[in-house]
Amino acid sequence: MIWVKSAHAGGVKIPPAVAEQTKKEIEACWRREFKGFFKKVFIRFRGQFCYIDADVGQPVALELCRLRHFQSDDWSVSLYNYSSEGYDPVPMPSGEDTGKAVEGFRLAASFLAENGP
Repeated sequence: MIWVKSAHAGGVKIPPAVAEQTKKEIEACWRREFKGFFKKVFIRFRGQFCYIDADVGQPVALELCRLRHFQSDDWSVSLYNYSSEGYDPVPMPSGEDTGKAVEGFRLAASFLAENGP
């Protein structure tokens, strides 16, 4: 049997220090690049996941993406798909399966900013 790592399965519980640093980096990116489009971003952590929602002025915040943690700078990203009400895995902007959390947020935020809610 051959073991193959999947960027969209498993993961490691996010340590509090990594969660805090990740939150700071994502909020800084939002303020710098997307504050004109999103009124606020909501970031929450559960197990190996970081969920990010965006307030675009609608009554309810929009689910944006889910990041899966493997190591400090090793995350995968899945975009929220409203038609299936689930998360669809996508590669990072680099084309790699994993990368920095802020890269995953930037990908999801750019997609929403360009395509609308």
